Amino acid sequence: MKSRSSLNIMLVGVVCILLGSHVNSQAQTPSFMGIGGSAGYNQTYATKISDDGLVVAGATSSDWSGGSYAFRWMSWSVPGWFEYLGRLPNSFLGWSSLGGISADGSVIVGNTTGILIDWYPFRWTPLTGMVLLDPLLGKSAAGVSADGSIVTGSNADGVFRWSREGGIEYLGAGAASDLSADGSVIVGYRGSEAFRWTQGTGMVGLGDLPGGPFMSYAHGVSADGSAVVGIGWTDTYAKAFLWTQATGMVDLGILPEPPVYYSEAHAVSNDGSVVVGYSSGRAFIWDPVNGMRALQDVLVSEFGLDLTGWTLTLAYDITPDGHTIVGAGYNPDGRTEGWIAVIPDLVRRINAVVDVDPDILTLRSAIPQITCYIRLPAGYSVANIDRNSVLLNGQVLAASVQIDTKKQVATAKFNRSAMSGILVPGVVQLTVTGKLPDRTLFKGVGTITVKN
Repeated sequence: MKSRSSLNIMLVGVVCILLGSHVNSQAQTPSFMGIGGSAGYNQTYATKISDDGLVVAGATSSDWSGGSYAFRWMSWSVPGWFEYLGRLPNSFLGWSSLGGISADGSVIVGNTTGILIDWYPFRWTPLTGMVLLDPLLGKSAAGVSADGSIVTGSNADGVFRWSREGGIEYLGAGAASDLSADGSVIVGYRGSEAFRWTQGTGMVGLGDLPGGPFMSYAHGVSADGSAVVGIGWTDTYAKAFLWTQATGMVDLGILPEPPVYYSEAHAVSNDGSVVVGYSSGRAFIWDPVNGMRALQDVLVSEFGLDLTGWTLTLAYDITPDGHTIVGAGYNPDGRTEGWIAVIPDLVRRINAVVDVDPDILTLRSAIPQITCYIRLPAGYSVANIDRNSVLLNGQVLAASVQIDTKKQVATAKFNRSAMSGILVPGVVQLTVTGKLPDRTLFKGVGTITVKN
């Protein structure tokens, strides 16, 4: 007789064909579902989600064993029908935990115990099962690229980047937490400071929030590598942060839930507009218009979902589009159970028209600024643009924004000195974004031809 795990693997291809289009078409319909429990284990945690929101990875644990066991769960499966990732052949305890999941959910990395209680990084696929990444690495695997070919983690020698082609590359002292979709950006912490690593820059410290001890840790990075989230210390509390090149490290606030006040961000959508984590014992969701809110309150009050008996305590991961979130909380029976929630856009998005001046730029020219003329669609006034929110390519904050209400044109000027990595020879696409009141974000795209 085939086990549930084996049957689940056999059904994946068929179910994806039959249900995949339906699930994706409903991706923005609000929903909430507990992923269930498993016989013998009284706690489940949903910690990672595939890019399409269909595959969840997590771990079960029990009070009696003190260990955890990694699993994969399909969003169309029966709650509690987990596909356990197995153990290494020589593992005594067989404990395992999750580090990351590929875009399609077919590759999972994490950590597992060996002969004794030492932990080693593993890479899992349905075909290979759990395979030791490298017997010399030891310690942990923290994340995997979208195609499953690059893994990051850390051990006693520091942060490593592993690839099928190049093997192990050590990047320096510290601990890794996550990496971008293409594996080119890695985040974590070195000493008491969050870092962001690229091949070109090496490890670059991201600083800390103002006040308090100098201490920050990066937990997650957006798929494109531009936004980093984590926790930093202030003169009052430890708080969640969002970092971008344009804004630096920004305090996302806390939920006022006494007696404990703190917040910690764990994941961010691709455009940096939605952050999830936990604060003062509750899962939170943050966006630039509404700020930090208790996720459970948003699901119930804003989207009308019934969460009677649930208390959502942890939000661990979010899909790049910002629509699907996974985490853990207390279910109506009082047990810790993983969950998956689907939400529509938290903000209204409108398309703007952007004209760039000059049309052609010679790199040797002395032009100090690039000007973008912004026009909003009918029914929206440029007078309502938040001038401090206007960004170019999500990185460069506008040096100035002038509003002409008569012509309904906003003129944003960006310092060329801040655009060295953007203005490269060729036809360059410039994306301008900004905020309006009433949960509205605008986005417009223009082009400039750059010549040597």
